[in-house]
Amino acid sequence: MKKTILYISDLNSTEPLFHSQVFPHVNAMRNYFNIVLLGMTRGDDFNYDFSYKSMRGDLFFPIAVINFMIQYRSLKKYVKARDIDLIYSRGFRGGLVGILLKKFFLKNKVQLLNDVRADILDEHKHNLLKFIAFWVSCKIVINKSNILFFVSSNLRNLYLAKFKFEGESAIFPTFVPSGKFEFLDARRFEIRKLLGYSEKDIVVLYSGNLASWQMVNTIISSFNKSNNLKIKLLILTKDDKISSYVSGSKRLGDINFRSVDYSEINNYYCAADIGVLLRENISTNRCAYPTKLSEYVNSGLAVITTRMDSDYIRFLTINNLDQFIINNFQDLTSLFDALVELPVRRPVKLNILDDIVENQSNLLLSRLN
Repeated sequence: MKKTILYISDLNSTEPLFHSQVFPHVNAMRNYFNIVLLGMTRGDDFNYDFSYKSMRGDLFFPIAVINFMIQYRSLKKYVKARDIDLIYSRGFRGGLVGILLKKFFLKNKVQLLNDVRADILDEHKHNLLKFIAFWVSCKIVINKSNILFFVSSNLRNLYLAKFKFEGESAIFPTFVPSGKFEFLDARRFEIRKLLGYSEKDIVVLYSGNLASWQMVNTIISSFNKSNNLKIKLLILTKDDKISSYVSGSKRLGDINFRSVDYSEINNYYCAADIGVLLRENISTNRCAYPTKLSEYVNSGLAVITTRMDSDYIRFLTINNLDQFIINNFQDLTSLFDALVELPVRRPVKLNILDDIVENQSNLLLSRLN
């Protein structure tokens, strides 16, 4: 008989990561467990098993408690009617809800797992009040958890040392859907023809949003400065502001930008040759494991990225995929100038959803049986 997991999602259906990370994860875990999905929602109409109303500021422990007590009766009725074996809480916001559910309704009958996705203390280090409040929340969640999952070894080492956690922990990077990202030669030919690329053009790809930390301005600026006419820039983004980003480009004719549905995105990856993933060398990024890297690598793209002490840079180095690692952003134009031959395409299977869920499930089943 399958064990039952109460899965608390800190994201809701209005957020893209819910559809690319949370919901696929929940569905894959249903091969091993009965999953009850609690969504922390602010009014979206997704069909969660239980819609938990989130409120502004509920990453702060006192506000999380107030919000929990407002929903106490409906939560109690729902949770008490189910034989829950483990709480899987995603993020620290989800972790606070998990702690309160366990304290008031489940006591010590179930184990609490918290899946730590980011270094939120570094993200808010310039706001003292938020930093202190988040520190308290992190400390509470980590000290009350039985098991911790981390997205990277850097994040695990950092937070275990900060909060003196001595329980069981494991590393599970962000995943890509099984069978979603792979190299398809027929698609390469089809999309390159659509975009007007020749066989000898070297297509550099950026895929993602236009948030400042993605360094899109740096990519476009470095491309504009390059005198290498063999390289073309392909930008895949849903953000309609992209036209203003490239409107003044000196090489506008060599830049393609497309709004592509997620279902079609791998076809465009196949048409490209190199993916760009720039990050500042700060703790937030050293502790991360970008989904974009796994997408690029599984599609057989070479990767231009910035050197830092991180799991994903170590992966590229160990697998001899590090030929396009730059030391700083100023080196990007020089790298563009030096690209004269198509890079060898080497698809490498990395962070596939089914593999990650199998490993997670084996670990959890060993604890529950």
